[in-house]
Amino acid sequence: MIRLFFKELFKMVRQLRSWLGPLSVFVLILVAFPLTQDIDTKFSHQTTFSFLWIISLLVIMLSTEKVFLEDFDDGSMEQHLLKPYNFSDYVSAKVTSSFLLIGIPLSCMSWLFLQSAVAMTNLNLVSLLSFLLSNFIFINFCFFGNAVSLKRGSLLGLLIITPLLFPVLIILGKMLSAALLGLDYSNFLLLLLGCSLISGPLMPFVISYILKIHLE
Repeated sequence: MIRLFFKELFKMVRQLRSWLGPLSVFVLILVAFPLTQDIDTKFSHQTTFSFLWIISLLVIMLSTEKVFLEDFDDGSMEQHLLKPYNFSDYVSAKVTSSFLLIGIPLSCMSWLFLQSAVAMTNLNLVSLLSFLLSNFIFINFCFFGNAVSLKRGSLLGLLIITPLLFPVLIILGKMLSAALLGLDYSNFLLLLLGCSLISGPLMPFVISYILKIHLE
């Protein structure tokens, strides 16, 4: 499993367009957004958080659009299916690599932008955790959508995962509202953590089953 993970990680590192391109788009948006505002404009906490969550989701969708297509076309996916390890390990390695190269950098850049845009000294740790957990969930769902729409275009995958993403965005919004009002937001944070712990182990098995169907 570890050897497979490093193999997929190094493979993704060499494919700069799969992670550096989306991250560059994210940085460009972060730079361009303040330029459209007046110099004395004050960003609200709710607007800034929502802005960062949405563009993180869009960048993750962009970066995972063809995550399985290349392996499917060149036959390497079938080779993984014939190997002695579980096929779900191959999916887990891809998900983990994407989170390391895309999810974590997005979270860190979002947190840094948040610190520069609004002062939230009492929610520094919570904001970083919310970015990390939400991006991890977004990556798992986007992988699922792209596995389903492997032969049918990315639009089908987007339509499938959209109903799954709405509850996550609602939880994030409720958690932020509770934090800004000084209420207990731990339940929403635990709910977000629970979604991450469920989607992390479960999604690779679901995705691997879908990919096997495509290979038949």
